[in-house]
Amino acid sequence: MFAGTVDIHVSAAGYLVADVDNVNLAGGSAVTRDSQLLPNCTIFFDDVENGNQGWTAQAPWVMANNVPGNTTEVWNTPNYGDGISRSLTSSTYDLTGYSDIAIDFDDRCDTEAGFDFGYAEFSPDGGANWTTVYTCSGQSTWQSHHIDLPAAANGASALKLRFRLQSDGGQNAPGWAVDNIKIEAGGNACHQPDDTIFADGFDS
Repeated sequence: MFAGTVDIHVSAAGYLVADVDNVNLAGGSAVTRDSQLLPNCTIFFDDVENGNQGWTAQAPWVMANNVPGNTTEVWNTPNYGDGISRSLTSSTYDLTGYSDIAIDFDDRCDTEAGFDFGYAEFSPDGGANWTTVYTCSGQSTWQSHHIDLPAAANGASALKLRFRLQSDGGQNAPGWAVDNIKIEAGGNACHQPDDTIFADGFDS
């Protein structure tokens, strides 16, 4: 092994990454470092199979099970009108002590391409201010998304998530459907000592 200083980046599925900077290596010798990986925590998950899980749904948002390409229950905006801005908004979540917030969801954003849009947005302050983290339009097939939220979400005491459909004054389309919605996070608030993983042969 060559002498020098290196930065170590450790990752494993389902855990937060761990970075160790400025590790000194002596020439001709091996260095072993144990890395403690904190697990991601699921703050909220909704597969839309058990009724309304705390959402505020403005028309035309409804739960439906007849959306092409999906055989399960989803949130959908069928027959959405012209000139609207309507939201599906989550409950409020206290993420004090959490960091590295992320959202996952599946969607079929079958809107008028380039004119009607879907926006995934979050608010760290209970809905006073919103930030867009995803935009879609004219997407007729189902896709899965994992989106890391900006640092402004870290430690938010009143985090909300919403899906907002906005249309222009002309033609519309089948609508925006959303399924399997998850909010996950890491940080000290979700760390449990027994969740630390050590594996023989796990090289950092």
